[in-house]
Amino acid sequence: MTAAERLIEEYKRGDLNDLTSQRGEPTSSGPRDEALTHNGVPPINPNRDRGSRKHILDLVSSRNFVSTVNRLFSDTDIRLAEPSYPRPYGRATPADWREYEIEEYMRALPFPENKTLDLKWWFPNKTGLNRRPTWDLLCQLDVGGRPGLLLVEAKAHVREMLEQDKKRDPTLSDESKANDRQIKSNIMRTNKVLSDLGAGRFLLSADNHYQLANRIAYLCKLANDGIPVVLLYLGWLNSPAWPRDCFRDQAHWQQVMHKYMAGVVPASFPERLFKFHDRGSMQMLIRSADARMAHAN
Repeated sequence: MTAAERLIEEYKRGDLNDLTSQRGEPTSSGPRDEALTHNGVPPINPNRDRGSRKHILDLVSSRNFVSTVNRLFSDTDIRLAEPSYPRPYGRATPADWREYEIEEYMRALPFPENKTLDLKWWFPNKTGLNRRPTWDLLCQLDVGGRPGLLLVEAKAHVREMLEQDKKRDPTLSDESKANDRQIKSNIMRTNKVLSDLGAGRFLLSADNHYQLANRIAYLCKLANDGIPVVLLYLGWLNSPAWPRDCFRDQAHWQQVMHKYMAGVVPASFPERLFKFHDRGSMQMLIRSADARMAHAN
């Protein structure tokens, strides 16, 4: 039985939903990031205000955005940069709330040292039909005094973690087949680089846990390119949309996340800081925030 199958069985038995509840604490107030504000509150949009995206948009629209995010890093030397250029950053227009590819984010905003990511790194043939991985939230960071990047993958309920996601098969075109080969090669290369770090063996794959694989592949690539990078897996606690399926506290979120990663990413990998040549570094963090607090702000 695979790790994902075990997770599904435990979910069905209720093992992941019956932990003792410990409600998250309200976030502290702090300075407002003016770049995130809009006049008025747009009406609810079913295509925009659903799932983790709703909570992300609540967060970036909040006057406490900066202090709430920095609170997640209170035990590190990581802070949001000033300005932090969050994307998405509001609800006014589709351009405000859409998710970005890292490649376009680094070109659209003034990232220090003019660093960019090769547009043909993930796959060589971009068309109007295919997309590189997009992110729930991207921001610029200060990592120990150096400019860095924050990559956020957010989850709001247990069932989100049960999907045994697989990369789509290529079409019959030569371009699609070449893209498929390069993506799989990138993932295998990431396994080799990370397994050599001494944290354990990585078994990232395009055939299962594909989202996790591409998240960690981008983390590794950017760090190798000399950029301090933080991959934040953010669990939204007490999401009102899933009262019976929500993450109840940080311990519950950690438990689900580690079961999700089992057999793919070593348990010792999250939280550790790994430094690369040319001053690049990477760190995967598993943190949580109360969805009700993001909405209340």
